[in-house]
Order: sequence, then C-alpha cells, then structure tokens
Amino acid sequence: MAAAAKTSDFYVPDLCRVRSVFLLLITSELMVLVLSIVQAEGGWIDWNYFGLLSLFVQWTVLTSAALICLLRSRLARLTTTRATLAMLTIVLLDVLAFSLFADNVLHPQPGMVDWPAIAKKLLLALLIALMVLRYFYLQHQWQQQREAEMQARLTALQARIHPHFLFNSMNTIASLIAVNPERAEDAVLDLSELFRASLRSGDRLISLKDELDLCRRYLDIEALRLGERLTLEWHIAPDLDKQAIPPLTLQPLLENAIYHGI
Repeated sequence: MAAAAKTSDFYVPDLCRVRSVFLLLITSELMVLVLSIVQAEGGWIDWNYFGLLSLFVQWTVLTSAALICLLRSRLARLTTTRATLAMLTIVLLDVLAFSLFADNVLHPQPGMVDWPAIAKKLLLALLIALMVLRYFYLQHQWQQQREAEMQARLTALQARIHPHFLFNSMNTIASLIAVNPERAEDAVLDLSELFRASLRSGDRLISLKDELDLCRRYLDIEALRLGERLTLEWHIAPDLDKQAIPPLTLQPLLENAIYHGI
C-alpha cells in the first residue's frame, strides 16, 4: 500500500499506458517534422532526413519510456531531483546507444564515430527531456493543488455547518411556524443565507462587514433556541469593516463557542 501511494505521488505519469505513449510519440514526431523543415535546403521538407530522424527518435522514445516505466516504482522512492537525474541518465544513455548503432550501420566508413554529431544529439535529447519532465512536474503540481483545494473546500464546508446546527435550526423553525410565522420566515432566510455562503466557491475573500453579517444571522438562529442563555457583546473597531478575509472564517469560532460553552 505504501509503495502504491508513493508511485501515485510520482510526478511522471505511468508511461506504460497507451495514452501516455501516444502523446509522447505524437510530440516527438512533431519535433522531428520541425527539424526536418529547418534542415531542408530545397523545398519544404527533407524527406530522407525526416524518415531517418523519425526512426531514430521513435526508437529512443519508446525504449526510454519502457525503461522508465519498468523502473517507475524505484524512481518514485527517490527525491524529485534524484529521480529526474536518473531519468535524464536513462534517456542520454539510450540516445548514445542508438547513436553509436546508427553510426556503425549508416556511416560510410565502418568503425568511424562522428562524435560531434553524437554530442549534438545528446544535447538536443537533454533539452527535450528536461522540457518534457518540467511539463510533467508542473502538471503534477497543478493536479495536486486542485485536489488539495477540493479537499480543503469539502473539509471547510463540513466544519463550518455542523449537522447538529442544521437539525436544531429546523426543529426551532418548525416550532415557530404555528406561533410566530414571521420570525420563522426570518430564520429560514438566515439559514439559507448561511448555506449559500458555504456553497459559494467564487468568492475568495469578503469584507469583514459581510462576514459579521453572516455571524449575526447565525447568532439570530441560535438565539431562537437558546433564548436568554445567549448574551452578546460586540467590540469591533470602526475602521475594520472593509478588511478582506476568507468567507465563513468567524462563524465556526462562534459555533464552537456555543457548542462547547452553552
């Protein structure tokens, strides 16, 4: 279970999946197309260069992805820096091996190695691998941030409006309908406003004045149930009305004070 959790937290996606491999192949093929257009001296594209480079790149991409996929569980146990260095090493060694093989097969003089050309390939592979890993890292961070925000929002929603408050409020409103319908109506409006504020996700910050208005609505509802047991004293500096705070920051404090104090 711990190993699976570490693997799921690894910033590089599972390269054994068809979707990941397909995206890598498409991206690498587009890069080959761009390089072939730049390399062409006459016409739009050098098709011979495109074919050879495409074959070379696809083999290196597939083998590197396969090796990273096989070693993914071990790489996930490393730090981000060490895992990145390990994957870069895998890619560079793979490119070096295929470059030496291609030189032995395609070079007009067998046994002669074109080291400057190989060095250019290694440098290009290093830059591309760094960009791809950087993209994976940013995507992973963005996904983790989204999940953390969603979890925090759900946790905050559960913490702000407790079930016992809802049940008590509904019972109080039900008892008021027959004897004081106008007050019951006000309580329903206050309750709906509180839940509307809890479900409102677009407002990052609200003014302290609006927050205190929500607090007063909450306390009005509780006052219906607690009566004289709930006494209030407000001491608020007049220059704080426009201070921006996250919505429903104070209401949980009031709710805990009532729940544990009364």
